[in-house]
Amino acid sequence: MLSGFYYNALNERQKEAYNQLCSGIASGRERVSVNYTFSGSEAGQLITAVQHENPDYYSCVFQAVAYSAGGGRAQFSFRYLNTDDGAYSRAFDEIYAMISARLSVSPSEYDICLAVHDVLASIIKPDDECNNLLNSGTELGQNDIREMIENGSVAAFTAYGAIVNRRAVCMGIASAAKMFLEAFGVQCALATGKDSNGVGHMWNIVEAEGDRYNLDITTDLMFEGFEFVRYGCCLVPDDIYFRLFTPDYDFGCTSLRNCYFVKKNAYFTNLSGLVNFLEQYNFSGKRETLAFIYRGGVPDKEIEKYVHGILYPRLQKLRAVPLRIDGGIYQCGIDIKK
Repeated sequence: MLSGFYYNALNERQKEAYNQLCSGIASGRERVSVNYTFSGSEAGQLITAVQHENPDYYSCVFQAVAYSAGGGRAQFSFRYLNTDDGAYSRAFDEIYAMISARLSVSPSEYDICLAVHDVLASIIKPDDECNNLLNSGTELGQNDIREMIENGSVAAFTAYGAIVNRRAVCMGIASAAKMFLEAFGVQCALATGKDSNGVGHMWNIVEAEGDRYNLDITTDLMFEGFEFVRYGCCLVPDDIYFRLFTPDYDFGCTSLRNCYFVKKNAYFTNLSGLVNFLEQYNFSGKRETLAFIYRGGVPDKEIEKYVHGILYPRLQKLRAVPLRIDGGIYQCGIDIKK
């Protein structure tokens, strides 16, 4: 099960400390002491478990946590955000209602994951200032953290920022997604890793009808010039997702059964199937993202040329925003007024 993934990896001393830290954070304490000392790696594993198992803590506790040990005791120090609980509750309920409106009376776990993905990806904007800071590779010091807390920019790293401000980085977006997914009964875990440039990233692992999938809402956000939700990282297995990121943990996402592209009949392993799909696609009156994946033997560059040769003549008289093929995934925004 995904719930408790990080907690279950702790040893007994860490689990006892975990419960004490959760109790202290829930009470708003800035320092929590436990009757054990831990190595730096053990302390880091403990803090990761506390934060990853409790995404609501990302609404009030910044991720940098001071740790000191001595005399057989360990002390953990936290810094809290100033948050408006009323605004948070109202914003959460509003988004929850938006997700509910997309669901049937008895939705499948796949349906819930897709609804959470589509709603959050359509209303949350990336926080470019914080993203630029992360991409710069600069290590944040205590003074940087203090300043970010004081000016409020640190909210972008939290579920609070994603839900209330609707502007966040991957950490805040994935944390918010976990809260909504679990609110609708979907098993979910936060996952971390690095992109090809070594920049850290966070996304979700979900269970849909018994299989695990990567769900990365941050990478699928709308962006300037492409006002459409993207689906390249929506319910995909590892062999598709890891073209972009290297994970810190192996969650074993290997199934294609509930992959977005398979469910949409847009997953192709032979060229004739792809060609038939494109030739039969009805653009009339559409405002949606056309997304499909080709995993056959023809090189991506050749497929890109072929796809463009088929699609572009049909798109010349239509209002559309095409995107490139990336790792076999092609996405094109279609906006055609009836």
